[in-house]
Amino acid sequence: MPAIEAVEDPEIFDSSETDERHANAAKLRIAGFTDLEIAERLGYDGRGAAAWAVKQGMKVLGADLGGAERQDLINVEAARYEALIRTRYRRAFVEGDDQAMKLVLSAMAEKRKLLGLDAPSRTAVLTAGLELDANSPLTNAENVLDELMPLPVAGELGSGIIDVESTEVQPV
Repeated sequence: MPAIEAVEDPEIFDSSETDERHANAAKLRIAGFTDLEIAERLGYDGRGAAAWAVKQGMKVLGADLGGAERQDLINVEAARYEALIRTRYRRAFVEGDDQAMKLVLSAMAEKRKLLGLDAPSRTAVLTAGLELDANSPLTNAENVLDELMPLPVAGELGSGIIDVESTEVQPV
């Protein structure tokens, strides 16, 4: 079996040229062009290839965009998702079209992701009076439980504890 030789032609793997092409695809999308129109203008094989290029271009552009430009891009994409949702919503949820429902739910999920609505929420940990020092992490769970729920000392049980004898019940 012949060995595979590494290709060392820099023109074949010019990432800056590829990034620029992807960025152009993303710019066309921002300007309102469809995937098919982007494919035709930039010479991609079809809508799928253009959609992928747009996605890659958004990553390239996203790294270069400032706060206001980035927010404009988010607003444009959110408006596109909203338009898609509105056009298919009736068909999906009133008429019961399964394909339209999948499309709407997918678009809603992508819009939530874009807007950061699916980000994990913050959780506050209540320590019930336990003094925790940020510089001294807890070493084991038993120490924490002892602090939170100390067991009563013998003779201090009080009236809330009932002594019960257990008996084994024989099946009839």
